[in-house]
Amino acid sequence: ALAAAVPLLRVASRVTLLEIDDGTLATLGCQALDLLAARGIAATLSYVKSDGRGAARIALDEIAARSPDYAVMGAFDRPSWMARLSGEVTGELIRHSPVPLFLKH
Repeated sequence: ALAAAVPLLRVASRVTLLEIDDGTLATLGCQALDLLAARGIAATLSYVKSDGRGAARIALDEIAARSPDYAVMGAFDRPSWMARLSGEVTGELIRHSPVPLFLKH
């Protein structure tokens, strides 16, 4: 999603990456910072340990606290039984985000 959003991020006045650590991180936030820096985009990293809270709730709380113009995120399509187990982060954000979402599947 970040690579696809580069044109938007280049003109943003502020870019903050949200890293939610629920124990399943596949890509570290510092790698995303490096990817953006290589494209001339300065960003900061906000690291949040989930401590049992759902990723969707954390993301929505961070959006409310930071008031961004939009949010960029990867979207995942999973079988319905798996989505129920994972909490449907993408779906929750689509339904409840107060800002537009830039989604990349």
